[in-house]
Amino acid sequence: MESSLSAERKSTKYRIGDVLLNYYAINEDQLREALKLQAVEHKKLGQILVELGYCSAEQVQRAASLLLGIVYYDVRSMTFSEEQFDLLPPDVIREYKVIPLDTQGDRIYAIMEDPLDTATILEIERLAGLTLYPCIGVGEEIEKKIAEFYDATDTASSRH
Repeated sequence: MESSLSAERKSTKYRIGDVLLNYYAINEDQLREALKLQAVEHKKLGQILVELGYCSAEQVQRAASLLLGIVYYDVRSMTFSEEQFDLLPPDVIREYKVIPLDTQGDRIYAIMEDPLDTATILEIERLAGLTLYPCIGVGEEIEKKIAEFYDATDTASSRH
């Protein structure tokens, strides 16, 4: 027998809640509660699910990666070079919370929390003079890596 939630959602496109359900990150009751809250709070569903403690930000971002066909990076386990951080100005990296990975021709690949944030993508492209190909990561972890990099860089340059 099909659940009422499945029947309600059958006519709609595949969404983040569906991916999280399919990977057993959340259950139908949790999704239903989060959807009700979303109607009132006007936040992203993933954010609500994380705030409620039903799943982690990493689970949401991995689900978004699958849904969007965009590469997910776990930045906690990565080391970034000065050359990578030099691909964009420090104020752009800090303001837009983006970690540059590489350039190829007129393209720049970078990790960001919301690869659907068109305004941010267009602004980065304008400032960099390159076409941005976004990858996805957990926002809080991206911010930590940026802070760690610039803290280490500032400390190293103050020693000289």
